[in-house]
Amino acid sequence: MRNKFINDLLKNSKALQAIIGNIGDAISIQDAELRVLYQNDAHRKLIGDHAGEYCYKGFHRRDSACEGCILVTAFQDGRVHTAVRTGTDDKGSIFAYMEITASPIKDANGAVVAGIEVARNITDRIKTEQKLSESKQLFEDVAEGIAESILLLSKEYKVLWANKAASQQTGLAMNELIGNYCYKATHQRKNPCEPPHDPCPVAELRKTGHPGTEEHVHYDKNGKKVLVELTVYPIKDAAGEIVRFVYISKDITERKRLEQEREELILELQDALAKIRTLKGLIPICVSCKKIRDDSGYWEQIESYICEHSEAEFSHGICPSCANKLYPDYYKDGK
Repeated sequence: MRNKFINDLLKNSKALQAIIGNIGDAISIQDAELRVLYQNDAHRKLIGDHAGEYCYKGFHRRDSACEGCILVTAFQDGRVHTAVRTGTDDKGSIFAYMEITASPIKDANGAVVAGIEVARNITDRIKTEQKLSESKQLFEDVAEGIAESILLLSKEYKVLWANKAASQQTGLAMNELIGNYCYKATHQRKNPCEPPHDPCPVAELRKTGHPGTEEHVHYDKNGKKVLVELTVYPIKDAAGEIVRFVYISKDITERKRLEQEREELILELQDALAKIRTLKGLIPICVSCKKIRDDSGYWEQIESYICEHSEAEFSHGICPSCANKLYPDYYKDGK
């Protein structure tokens, strides 16, 4: 027998029956003993007509109330309760997710006389959320594996998300980094970066709409200087408006050090080469006096020519043969 209060409520309100009956969610009303007093069309299409049966028997083929039944809980504390239930096939695979809301129905004296259950199929929503969660996890896994610092910034320059490399580069823990301003976290500044020393690539992107790259000097929380190459990319909404920024900074401190060393080495080599002059090609020399003809056609001593065209210097002496020939009375047989 239907609960008299509910029966009178439904009987005396055709508008209420019409509204409940045409709602897309599956709606059922049970009395305090869990007998089914009412089902709307959506509910009957979902699990069949079980009016007058116990809900656990008609809906779930059980001999007693389901464990953790939120309708029983609503009867006990008089509050609204919500839970998500799953539908499984014979192999145990989930094919549906239902969001169940149980609310107590009270009479004029405030006594709970029945309960109403609303079942909404949220399978599509759950699957969409799962895909988004998987995509988010994949993005985070990829981002964590990147050596460059990555920050997700709001339009107000606040850090909304960061990878581990960003935490390491700034020396800030994640709870110190998230919610902080990028210019404070990376430059120890009180205001956004500005030209000429620190042109902000985010500000430039907002002007031009195109990604920009800059070289900056960053400082970690201990004041250690880090040379970085910054690149900023826009994130746009469906209307094409920029709503966030991806801020990537690559530590180029070591690269700059090596470049500086290379430049210094090149200058040293150029300086050394400028000091080195070598003789090469055919040199016209007299077979008799051994003078050399220069490019202007003048003949000059071999010593002068070599000194002029190289870094060589001469120290004069006399060989034994010449000494014996020139000074026979003083130098005989090498003595």
